[in-house]
Amino acid sequence: MDKLKLIRNCLKEILQTYGNARIQDGNPLDFEIIIDSERDKFLLYLTGWEGEKRIHECVLHFSVFKEKIYIQQDNTGIPIEDILCEKGIARENIVLAYIHPDRREDSGYAKS
Repeated sequence: MDKLKLIRNCLKEILQTYGNARIQDGNPLDFEIIIDSERDKFLLYLTGWEGEKRIHECVLHFSVFKEKIYIQQDNTGIPIEDILCEKGIARENIVLAYIHPDRREDSGYAKS
């Protein structure tokens, strides 16, 4: 499998795993998976209501550029980059885009 196909499949699988999870039975919150295949954008949103409060939050946001995964947002509570590595994505193909570019060098992942 070529690198780009592996990257896309891994991201879809991660979104589906998280997106298929249920918060609690009877909870009106829902996960929405958004994939823009033309622009290589992959998102997972949490939507719904908690009492009177509207919930519309980005849980995960990935972009793919030059065969690298840019983790734009990770609100899962676990390092999603570790899961990507477990799925066969090399650390040099993962950019922690939520970290300022000047501070990425010490992350152990790609700077850009």
